Amino acid sequence: QFTDTGGFIKKVWYRGNGWWPSFATETGILYPTERGAERARGIDFEGLAIFTWSFPSLTWHMTLGGATKHTDEVDEPNENKANFIFGTIIDVPVPSRESFHLVGEYSGEKAEKEVIEHQLLGGMVWHGPRDIDFDIAGFGGLSAESTDWGITTGITISTDLTRRKRREVK
Repeated sequence: QFTDTGGFIKKVWYRGNGWWPSFATETGILYPTERGAERARGIDFEGLAIFTWSFPSLTWHMTLGGATKHTDEVDEPNENKANFIFGTIIDVPVPSRESFHLVGEYSGEKAEKEVIEHQLLGGMVWHGPRDIDFDIAGFGGLSAESTDWGITTGITISTDLTRRKRREVK
């Protein structure tokens, strides 16, 4: 069962140095991909502010944002609720394999009139050819309200000219 397939655009507005964080935004849509869910739910929107600190041995991200969340509940069919999102992510390159990174994330989501859903995620990112990154991770909920477990995958296509220039210099 696939749920909440999405498409996002990320823009880096400021590249920090040392203790000054980089700042980026990420916005996109989540659309239902469950069989039969297309008629029950609408498209959801999500937007995040991302602060990033880059150090020699790790990268640390903090996220803060919001989203819409359609419900599938019988007493509130297809109601659209505001959703508050926050989290922190640690990205560590694998020694001697610079194109592979291990990633760990804690995230929380709070919809209107609901308790916070807490989740942990652990996975891997592969920086592939032609500025294409692939990621896969498993996640699990830390509270009764959270999704028990799941797997997430993604593909990132970068048009970041700064990143290309860094690769050419090496």
